[in-house]
Amino acid sequence: MPDAAAPIRSEAKGSWARAFPASKGFREVVAPSTRTLVLIWQVGPQRKARQLDPSEDYPANYVQHVDLLVGDGAGRVAISLGELSGGVERFGVTYCRGRGFRLPHPESGWRFPAEPSVTSAFSIGVVQGDSEFLLARDADVLHLLHRETSDGRCDEIRQGPLDGCEGFEYERVADVRIPRGAALYELVRDEAEPLDCSTPTLYGAALLPSP
Repeated sequence: MPDAAAPIRSEAKGSWARAFPASKGFREVVAPSTRTLVLIWQVGPQRKARQLDPSEDYPANYVQHVDLLVGDGAGRVAISLGELSGGVERFGVTYCRGRGFRLPHPESGWRFPAEPSVTSAFSIGVVQGDSEFLLARDADVLHLLHRETSDGRCDEIRQGPLDGCEGFEYERVADVRIPRGAALYELVRDEAEPLDCSTPTLYGAALLPSP
């Protein structure tokens, strides 16, 4: 068990996620048969997607490969999430909340749903939009959901119990079968190190450590 892993406390009533449309590359995987599993959002080193003149460069041109790893020290399954641009959004990852970090202002909110079967959330992007991932626990299956957002107009919709915007709907990119009753932990690893949740976000705000 990684020292920096945070325990996950969620319900296992995410059957609503079964109705979400499957993505083109949808896959089914089986996690190792163990009573304790760690969900690791692994962010690789950043690189330029295209070589541009410095005067023409832009934040979204910097990408890193992201994987979701599920398992324990003896073995893991990996789901590639692709090369994604921007930085990890601290307000959009359940890991930081699980480590005891708090919102800086009463009116601020976490940027992931409060639905109790949402087991883990991860978000990475730039000011103009991001890639958001959710894991919804449905008995012995974790449904991995994904959507792309932007800072444009939002015509509000509902997908099951989740709020959303028309054109930015969630898709199911994978189903991960886990041992029934397994204890879950999560970790965001930025290259080789656990994510520093105290780093200010793209908007300049920072989470507060636990008192």
